[in-house]
Amino acid sequence: MGSRLQALRLELQVGSGGVRMVGIWGVGGGGKTTLASSIYDEICRQFDGCCFVQNIREESSRYGLGKLEGEILSKMGVNNVGGGRCMIKDRLCHRKVLIVLDDVNHLEQLKMLAGSHDWFGEGSLIIITTRDKHLLAAHQVNVMHNISLLNSDEAMKLFCKHAPQDNRPVEDYQQLSKEVVSYSGGLPLALTVLGSFLRDKDINEWRSALARLKEIPDSDILEKLKISFDGLKPVEKELFLDIACFFRREDKDKAMRILEACGLYPVIGVKVLIQKALMTISYGLFDMHDLVQEMGHHIVRGEHPNNPEKHSRLWKKEDIFKICAMDAATELDMIEAIRFEYSSKDQLQRHKHHPGIVANTKNLRWIDWEGDLANPFLSNFPQKTLCCLRLNNSLQRQLWEGYKLLPNLKTIELLGLRNLITIPDFDGLPNLEKFVLSGCLYLEVIHPSIGGLERLVSLSISSCSSLKRFPNYRNLRSFHSQGAANFLSSQRSKKRTWRIYHVLLWIIEGKKLHLI
Repeated sequence: MGSRLQALRLELQVGSGGVRMVGIWGVGGGGKTTLASSIYDEICRQFDGCCFVQNIREESSRYGLGKLEGEILSKMGVNNVGGGRCMIKDRLCHRKVLIVLDDVNHLEQLKMLAGSHDWFGEGSLIIITTRDKHLLAAHQVNVMHNISLLNSDEAMKLFCKHAPQDNRPVEDYQQLSKEVVSYSGGLPLALTVLGSFLRDKDINEWRSALARLKEIPDSDILEKLKISFDGLKPVEKELFLDIACFFRREDKDKAMRILEACGLYPVIGVKVLIQKALMTISYGLFDMHDLVQEMGHHIVRGEHPNNPEKHSRLWKKEDIFKICAMDAATELDMIEAIRFEYSSKDQLQRHKHHPGIVANTKNLRWIDWEGDLANPFLSNFPQKTLCCLRLNNSLQRQLWEGYKLLPNLKTIELLGLRNLITIPDFDGLPNLEKFVLSGCLYLEVIHPSIGGLERLVSLSISSCSSLKRFPNYRNLRSFHSQGAANFLSSQRSKKRTWRIYHVLLWIIEGKKLHLI
């Protein structure tokens, strides 16, 4: 605790005058309460009155804020006749007090228990712990202190404190201890829970417990982390689960476009997730703690970990293979999003008889599939909810036959579909905004209905060496604002082994599309 207490002391500025409110925020189980408790014990004697109000989130929901107001006044030696926030302000405005408000999760709690700086006397200090940085900003605290998780050495010390290895062969337990520390990711809660659990276990039981953790996460740890998830709005929950299942360590801008197309409002939603310490953005990539991601996976797999057809999201290859091996009539109504990346056709060949991992879904909004599928894979596919479609390195010759109404489809990316020979009718895609073609070597013609897409704003065509003509446009109104579209094709010269790129700039002029 030494270095962390020292950093916090500098921000508290005890004795500097005025009234200070300091927030300690971060991921659940990260040590916020422990840090606040340690500093409270260290400095409480410097104040006229002090009070540590624990578990405000839980206590206020169970007994109401009135009980907590009374607790503060009682510990300050004030008779709580009449009660209420005016009593706190009237009785404490001339006293130098130290108050810790632990585990705050609603702004109203702060308004009721520590409404403003002028409620308290000169030199008072109010410390607030929360998982939500936004609450601190909204309450205009002086300092927002983000907790730092433990490094490897610190984590090992904490773990060994709870799972002492006295009188045990060091070589037997050292590697297993390192595995526990690695699994915890520096989260004090995880180290404490696992250390206490393993304390009286022998070496074989340690091995068994660690093997089980890889398949079945510890419920005590996940339930503590899940508190932050439970406090999200429904659309924010969906956003978090998508990021946890599909977009961790993915490019932020690329992920944001997909999440926006799915109607999840990621611009504001990602901000909320960061403020609640559920994710971060580092070097342009989405990221989150390993155990927070595991918590997200656990929520998706829920009560049916061995029944992937009942999951809302599919990202594990073994789950997708299991569904491919099911009866073709299996309903997959729960599935909303699929990502599959596989390079070997041999493994999937065993499941080619099953046409319906996509066709049998009714609520699919996003699919990112790398590898082959039954052809055409969308033939019996009533996907009016589909928002994003991305296929890579598939042997598809066509996507679907004729006209198909997909009113919510906003993005299509077809990459490396070497056998693709036809693009379907676009008339059933009135809201398509982005269309990408790359590496479709045998594609010669794009369906003329693309010219009627009024909402298309992004068009990219590259490495489609057989493409002979591009259709005239009629109503590319959104597209007009760009002034021009880049049409890039490539072909292999008979005399050379490297590709020659031909750049065609289509310039919009009136109602004609001229080729330069």
